Amino acid sequence: MVKTNLRIKEPPKRAARKQKDSPAECRDRVNDTMDKLLRCMDADRVMQHLVKFQDIANQHGGRRDWSSIGYELSAKYISSLLELEAHNYSVSIHPFFYPNLEQNVETAILERGANEEDIEPKQYVNVFLSPDDAMMTHFAPVHFSGSGDVRGRTIRLEEITSHSSSFGFGCHSTDFERLEKGSIVILRHGGECPIWIKITNARSMGAIGMAIHLAEGQQRGELPEIMYQEPLLDATFAESNFPVIAITFEVALELANTTCRIFVNNSLVDLESYNVIAESRTGDPNHVVLVGAHLDGAKTGPGIDDNGTGAAALVEVALGMAKLHPTRRLRFAWWGAEEDGAIGSTLYAREYAAGVSVYLNVDMIASQNYVFGIYGNFSDTQGPTSVLEEFYKINDIPYQEVPNVTCRSDACEFHRQGIPTAGITSVSIPMRKTATEASLYGGTAGALYDPCYHLPCDNLTNVNSYPLEINTEAVAYAAMVYAMKPIPGNGDAVHPAKVLAPSLEPVANETLTYVNRSMVLLYPVVGILVLLCLKWGPGRHRSCRKKYRKL
Repeated sequence: MVKTNLRIKEPPKRAARKQKDSPAECRDRVNDTMDKLLRCMDADRVMQHLVKFQDIANQHGGRRDWSSIGYELSAKYISSLLELEAHNYSVSIHPFFYPNLEQNVETAILERGANEEDIEPKQYVNVFLSPDDAMMTHFAPVHFSGSGDVRGRTIRLEEITSHSSSFGFGCHSTDFERLEKGSIVILRHGGECPIWIKITNARSMGAIGMAIHLAEGQQRGELPEIMYQEPLLDATFAESNFPVIAITFEVALELANTTCRIFVNNSLVDLESYNVIAESRTGDPNHVVLVGAHLDGAKTGPGIDDNGTGAAALVEVALGMAKLHPTRRLRFAWWGAEEDGAIGSTLYAREYAAGVSVYLNVDMIASQNYVFGIYGNFSDTQGPTSVLEEFYKINDIPYQEVPNVTCRSDACEFHRQGIPTAGITSVSIPMRKTATEASLYGGTAGALYDPCYHLPCDNLTNVNSYPLEINTEAVAYAAMVYAMKPIPGNGDAVHPAKVLAPSLEPVANETLTYVNRSMVLLYPVVGILVLLCLKWGPGRHRSCRKKYRKL
């Protein structure tokens, strides 16, 4: 069910853009109020970073995926910019290594009717044979598929399991009890478990191969979403002879109850990539506010909306907060290899999660047919989703809960480690705008949120500047709230969203200094004691002066 800000009773008109301060003003001052910070969050300046990402992609084969020169230069651009203009940050490159299957992706084969004369044979189009026209493709080998060449009868798991919503995904071994040994199983993407559990269950019950299909209505450009799920698997699994492919919903219907052939040829190698990390030199290191966005794009395009927009917004927020002296340590992360299964953020979370008190994720925030989406744990009324909600409410901007997204991006491992997480996005699930959403945000009902998702056309023309600016402000708002939130035991534990809510309106003397109420009571007491000392005489006066001069 879509959760929205119900105070919006009519489709909102785009508000006139707020007055923004000049780059020089924002660079030279300390943005120690919410109003100052948000006046520096300008879509035009975020677009300048996107233009740089686009230029890099144009000069290097139209790509910025983690293994490309385009990614390397994007990372160097961010790290160099922060080192030059944000001296309060310690900027570092965090390399990571992981086992990866070197896929002979172009050789993968999917054929229908391989052994049956009564079925019209059909050979399906491999996405890697037509990367420039992904809308015409049918399948792709899953990144950590085993190698194998299998032929067998296909069975759709939904036809042999309960109609309960929890079945048909392959997350339970009982889903496969009626599976005929030697079959190729076709099942749905999603559910409550990662792909490797589905594969383990299917193999244990006698399946020889697997095809995982998109939901009805999902675009072919989303095949990589299945292809790169859960890559951090044991090498022995990756080297198995159990081939796994991702297919569209239409292909799943065509293949049901036929005979087909699946061929995948992979080999295991060790690969290296890296994350870019910028951390404030001040603030409590035991209470870290971590804000992250993946820097890499898909292999099929320059990746400007996904996720140049999130990465560029993060750069501008980091620059805006560069001279702030936060209460908590402030850390920004640009993740590598998200499109291959959130590898950079997953490995980082497993090693460096200690001390992180909250994680905020920024992924795809300026889609053409946008929504304002928040994901995370909405049952935690004091958690980061409530802070993001507060921003949209204060600005009378509609928003909605986007379900089942936390583990589709870089927030996943932080969530699994018990760290409060939340994120924003301009798309929802499934990938087409509903009539209700069109009434709230405008745009086209029934159309894709992002028509260029994981395609070569995900370039500068695919960016909507209105949600780009609003969502950049939302990131800045949440980052500031948590960066200046009192440390437990060092001040009043007031919910930060409530304290800072009025700060979106210009207030002349507003600051983000949290004052302990006990200090407010202490100053009058000190004054009385000093007056008593003065009445006691010169000798005791010196004693009093010595005793109380620190106050």
